[in-house]
Amino acid sequence: MLSKRFLIFIICIILSTTIVLAQEYRLEISTIPEDKIFEPGKNIQIKIILRDSNNNLIDDEVSVIFEDTQETIIKEVTIQSNKNFEEINLDKALIAGEGKIRVKYKDSEIIEKFFIGEKEAIDIYIEEEKLIIKNIGNTIYNEKIYITIGDTTGTKSLNLNIGESISYRLI
Repeated sequence: MLSKRFLIFIICIILSTTIVLAQEYRLEISTIPEDKIFEPGKNIQIKIILRDSNNNLIDDEVSVIFEDTQETIIKEVTIQSNKNFEEINLDKALIAGEGKIRVKYKDSEIIEKFFIGEKEAIDIYIEEEKLIIKNIGNTIYNEKIYITIGDTTGTKSLNLNIGESISYRLI
């Protein structure tokens, strides 16, 4: 008698474990703008829809990871599923190009691509007797600049990588 109860108990455990392991979740990513093309320096608005295998909404926390073109993690946040759009500030300088949004919930994961537009920007300042030009944008700065001192104007062709700077001695 004891062995039958024990056997039934073991079978119940095995069946319940199988049911738990078979649980699948469906994740959906919505963004504003919908085309997932973001301007550098702007906040990203995102909403995650989470459903179980019976298509019922599940309100729970999900992990959202943003990766750049080189698959470097830009930002990782936890947000509530099925709520209003959340604004996320990607405060790190983003490299122009295609990145990934990776959303994880338990053993389920979804990956969608997004695109960061180009922003050419330089910072120009004088320090002692040097003119310093630094690329503060998110793409290579490959432009010609004009430098005027008194009545003389000169040109310099720049080719600065992201974060790179160059200096010229002023005479």
